[in-house]
Amino acid sequence: MQRVLIVLFVFSFVSVGDCASPSQPSPRYVDLNVAGSMEALARDNPRHHAKVAQILAEVQRREPNTVARWMKAEFGANDVEYMPLLKTSDPAKRYLAFTLESTRYEVLLVEARTRWSK
Repeated sequence: MQRVLIVLFVFSFVSVGDCASPSQPSPRYVDLNVAGSMEALARDNPRHHAKVAQILAEVQRREPNTVARWMKAEFGANDVEYMPLLKTSDPAKRYLAFTLESTRYEVLLVEARTRWSK
């Protein structure tokens, strides 16, 4: 697989307690930039792990303006944010955030060297 992205992983949950009703689980937040997050996700939620891994592997192969629609259709992701270049560091990075069920995932991706035709 080509060098599409470099991501450090760790799984961290932040309870939002008061924001959720008692009948619904509390929303969770996962920072995919933290070391070990994907391993923890594979252990704790294999279904989400499979979706997140596929998203991370394929997202930069898609035209940026189609990412939200693709993620909704393929993975049931909501509230997708795929920001244009967030950091113009070397290497440049792109911000991706999305929600699967009640879990919010966020990651900074190393920008692929792909150029999109206009």
